[in-house]
Amino acid sequence: MDNLSSADRKKNMTNIRSTGSRSTELRLRSSLAGAGISGFTLNDSNLPGKPDFVFLKEQVVVFVDGCFWHGCPKCYKRPKSNQDYWDRKNKANKRRDLRVGASLKEDGWTVLRIWEHQLKDVASVRSEIQDYL
Repeated sequence: MDNLSSADRKKNMTNIRSTGSRSTELRLRSSLAGAGISGFTLNDSNLPGKPDFVFLKEQVVVFVDGCFWHGCPKCYKRPKSNQDYWDRKNKANKRRDLRVGASLKEDGWTVLRIWEHQLKDVASVRSEIQDYL
């Protein structure tokens, strides 16, 4: 049971800022570097959605989506508490992802979305990215 009021909980959650999916991003970053793939920037805040990897020359962006936060159809497990909140949050995240992808595509970018669970086979993910470079 939550010991904070809904107003206090909202204030608390609003103050939590993303620090990136360090473990997943680092895993992919290491794999790309190990294969000699360079020329990318990380978390470019000048682009919509702040893509995890940006290959500027090739006009390719890569998002590594956490299975929980982005509602992976394979892995997402709906929390047992506060389900209305999490259902709304999940839908809003999915809508935002679609909106960001459409905006980037409109601007000429190729958008790749990788699920967190796909990084279990990081070589396959790396190969998929290489196909677009």
